[in-house]
Amino acid sequence: MNTVFTVLKKQKGFTLIELIIAGAIGALVIATLTGVIWQLFSSSSSSSGNMKAIHQVQNVGLWVSQDVQQINKITSAEDDPNTDDEELLVVEWTKYQGENVDDVFVIEKQQHRVLYRIGDDKLYRDYYVTEWMDIETEESEYVFPVSPNSTTFIANYITEFALKFRGNNDLELTVSAEIPGFRPQSATRIFEMESRPTTFYWVQ
Repeated sequence: MNTVFTVLKKQKGFTLIELIIAGAIGALVIATLTGVIWQLFSSSSSSSGNMKAIHQVQNVGLWVSQDVQQINKITSAEDDPNTDDEELLVVEWTKYQGENVDDVFVIEKQQHRVLYRIGDDKLYRDYYVTEWMDIETEESEYVFPVSPNSTTFIANYITEFALKFRGNNDLELTVSAEIPGFRPQSATRIFEMESRPTTFYWVQ
């Protein structure tokens, strides 16, 4: 019994200094790991946000450039007081078709109109098209539908849509997007666009 008592008596616990040193080392390790994890999360968040912003901006440039390439009329849109959206840009183009009717060559035309508008940082494209009409029809006689034939959601988080007309239906467009989040990321691109000749269709 005395032997067991002697062994237990010789066993000692940690001293206060040892506990303080161990706690400091543990805190240092935890702080280091936290910093590494924070850096990884921050870097991943920034990269993802930046790529998302670039994608939104490039999508706007793609859609607008496709429309501008075929236009014969381009104007800044007049804001509609009946909506909360901001009307930004109107582009129009004409398509022609010709066919023989009783040995007489008849040419008809069809007018297309696109309106770009933005609301809550979301960009939309409204597309309107007239019926085929006589080629002599004046612009003042064009009849577009009241509601768009189609509406396409183009991009989100758009903060800038700035137009600069350079004449001859050529356009310079500056687009910016900002992705909210832990570390907000933004992207800006400038697109230079040129129109192409009016499309003509031959109907047999």
